[in-house]
Amino acid sequence: RLPMSLFKSFTLIPLVLLISACPKVNQPEPIQISCLVTAVTDGDTIKCTDTNKSTHVIRLSQIDAPEKKQSFGTASKIALSSLIYNKHVVIKVTGQDQYGRNIGEIFFENNNINKIMVSNGFAWAYKEFVTDPEYNALESNAKNQRLGLWIEPNPLYPSIFRQQLIN
Repeated sequence: RLPMSLFKSFTLIPLVLLISACPKVNQPEPIQISCLVTAVTDGDTIKCTDTNKSTHVIRLSQIDAPEKKQSFGTASKIALSSLIYNKHVVIKVTGQDQYGRNIGEIFFENNNINKIMVSNGFAWAYKEFVTDPEYNALESNAKNQRLGLWIEPNPLYPSIFRQQLIN
């Protein structure tokens, strides 16, 4: 056992520095998946197949598209389909959601598809999960130009729509 007098000479600052310098174990390094888009489930979810014939379900990160039964839900799905369906894309996967889907940004010919969906008014910046402030700026611009879902006077944010379905 070490004597208590030894601990009195320590301060909390070195401990805080030590803890903050440790890598975060639960945050995996982003990975890239190259795959062919085989299905567009809705405006923020796709399925794709890689060269090993593995199927991946991808939830587009930082955006939230209208639900299927919500106003602009079908339009959002069609917009995403027109951008990437049956095309080879690169996905920068940053994690998984509570349903086990990979979360990531999708790129086609070096264009960020997630950002295109927001800038064209077919999705919101996902307020609870956005980490790139450009998404908020793209949403504001689409809203100001009344693009896509912003043509409506008060479009309903998807999480509010989902909550209303539950109640």
